[in-house]
Amino acid sequence: MYDDSADGIEGMITVEGGKFTTSRSLAKEVLNMVARKLNKTLSDPVSDNLYLSGCEIRDMRQFMIRQHLNYTDFSKHTIEYVSRNYGTDSKVIFQIARDNPRYAEVVSHDGEIMAEIVYAIKYESAKTLKDIMLRRTGTGTLGNPGKEITGKIAAIAAEMLNWDSKRIEEEIASVMKVYKMF
Repeated sequence: MYDDSADGIEGMITVEGGKFTTSRSLAKEVLNMVARKLNKTLSDPVSDNLYLSGCEIRDMRQFMIRQHLNYTDFSKHTIEYVSRNYGTDSKVIFQIARDNPRYAEVVSHDGEIMAEIVYAIKYESAKTLKDIMLRRTGTGTLGNPGKEITGKIAAIAAEMLNWDSKRIEEEIASVMKVYKMF
């Protein structure tokens, strides 16, 4: 967060680099700065004690026990990975995989499954292969998952986002460019 009045731009505050996990804290800092600038007093926040989506878990140990009991048709790695990364929203991912066995395919050593790709597009508004693989899921964050997995992920995205073959090639090239940089 930066108060641009230091550079002669009064009334402008630049905020960048916010993350989902720290957004409340960042928003509070920004509002406090705005309140000081306007010489106003803020009311108490209403969202301080509200859960973020997927985080409605009071006891993680009990949650994980229930997950392992409810999803015995998935590997332990998949249950652990999906449950810890999506929390209570993991039920949607497991249901996607149960509804279509194609989406139950494991695509990483961590236990990630193709249903996460569907979830990223359908529920998180992912529109590009880079967004899907490098931001919304972990499928590409630990290095290049290889042509086969990348192709399968691109194929699902193409079906859901109506990409033609040219767009598929462009999306794959865009992801591969990231790996070539390193």
